[in-house]
Amino acid sequence: MNGTGDYNGDTVGHDTIRRRNHKPKNPKVLRTRRAEKYIPSSYMAAMEMTTAERLQKTDEVHIPPVIELLDMSENTYQKVTNVDIDEPLFQPFPSEVFFQKYQAFETYRVPFILRNRDKVARLVKVLPIDSPYFKIISPKNVGHKTAPGMEAKFIVEFTPQEEK
Repeated sequence: MNGTGDYNGDTVGHDTIRRRNHKPKNPKVLRTRRAEKYIPSSYMAAMEMTTAERLQKTDEVHIPPVIELLDMSENTYQKVTNVDIDEPLFQPFPSEVFFQKYQAFETYRVPFILRNRDKVARLVKVLPIDSPYFKIISPKNVGHKTAPGMEAKFIVEFTPQEEK
């Protein structure tokens, strides 16, 4: 497995680029998704970036839509929240994970951070996906609650079978 690196999220991509602060200190949170309009030259420049370069240039996050409402009483005694009902309790960074300019059979890893936006500690659970190409690696403290304002760091691992 070339370019695997450690699971602390300090590496991105197969070229083992180390970043302690790969996430901007205060990414701009956008409540509505803007339609990205590229002129041909900026689109080509974005497509020529590697996965690590694209992640490094990410300076804004989007609040994702809530797909399903769950009964909080099944997981916690804290049923009251200060987060709006139409917004998720955890803010993802990056909002979208892109893998581009990859080699076949190389393993690529991108950190995926979920930040607790609530005023109480919450449990975050990420379900595994059924794919031979993608794998989600949970942090060591999986099953523990995430304190308010703190982050749970996951790793999205991608192993392509062909180049595209």
